Amino acid sequence: MSGKQRIPETEMAAICVRYNNKEDVLAIAVSYGVQREAIYRILRRSGIRLEKRGGTPTISEEIRQNVVALYQSKVGATTIARRFDIDKKSVYNILFLARVGTRPLSNRTGDEYHFAPHQEKQLLKERLGHQRGPKGKFNKEAFSVLDEAACYWVGYLITDGCIGSYNGRSYRLYLPQARKHREQCEGLKAYLQSELGIQDYKAITFGKLREFSRVSFTLPTEVAKRLLELGIRPAKTAKAQASECLLSNIHFWRGVIDGDGSCYIDQLSMNSSSTKLASQYRRFLMSSFGVQRDEIHIYRNQAGVWSVRVWGYIGSGVTGALFRTASEGCRLEEKYQRAMVYTKKQPPA
Repeated sequence: MSGKQRIPETEMAAICVRYNNKEDVLAIAVSYGVQREAIYRILRRSGIRLEKRGGTPTISEEIRQNVVALYQSKVGATTIARRFDIDKKSVYNILFLARVGTRPLSNRTGDEYHFAPHQEKQLLKERLGHQRGPKGKFNKEAFSVLDEAACYWVGYLITDGCIGSYNGRSYRLYLPQARKHREQCEGLKAYLQSELGIQDYKAITFGKLREFSRVSFTLPTEVAKRLLELGIRPAKTAKAQASECLLSNIHFWRGVIDGDGSCYIDQLSMNSSSTKLASQYRRFLMSSFGVQRDEIHIYRNQAGVWSVRVWGYIGSGVTGALFRTASEGCRLEEKYQRAMVYTKKQPPA
């Protein structure tokens, strides 16, 4: 098609009539041997109000089938766009609507197809369903009573979760986990009585492709304020600090250790980038278990993360107090099993 082809003045009225009769602009342009923009200019000069008819819906089903077939036969998107006089973006939209991925630039003629990140996100939403769940399926009384479950999840979220502002109007609660700890996402869902889907995804961390699971909630205002008062911050920062009502609660500190701590055969460790939270944990060990200051090993690594550790039989006693009474659903099973092995160590008579 030549963009320099001129349309006679006598045909302008006919073009307006064809457009008002819902005829495709592309079809009109093809009949006159011009680009679509020339037709749009005529319509605007004639005072015709242009309708937003969309991109791919105005393309016939036959053209869409040909686009998919050509692309799967290793024809490039640019060549296809020129052949049918459509935008290259329209080609990719047609492929996505047909659920056909695109070939990466490094493998244009290969058989491996991928979806763009925003397309992967849309496909994930389709698989998981509506992420907010049915209206009313959320425990608005969550964290109002500081029982074992509430204290445990506050401790877990303060180290391994995040609460942030969403569109400046509401708050969202995020809990990303390694795939092997997917049970924690299920446990938090059960406590909040939510029917949200859990997102399983892959990401590169420390140079390796790893598998993760994540759950996120849009919080009622009263629940969000309650969590902020209990010490959960809008991000995992060094400013995390527990509320005074939780400082002597063993369920809270078990959640902290499950979230970002470790339990080995001869030591119990709590790790945090927050200086205040590390100091609060040390005071908890001293006041609740009578551990002496020089029996607590505390240091800070090069990444700025504090590690507070107790060793040997002292650590075994603290571990037993924290984990032995843990109810199902208020513990990370992997650490619970290791803790039970550790607590079998008894001091000599």
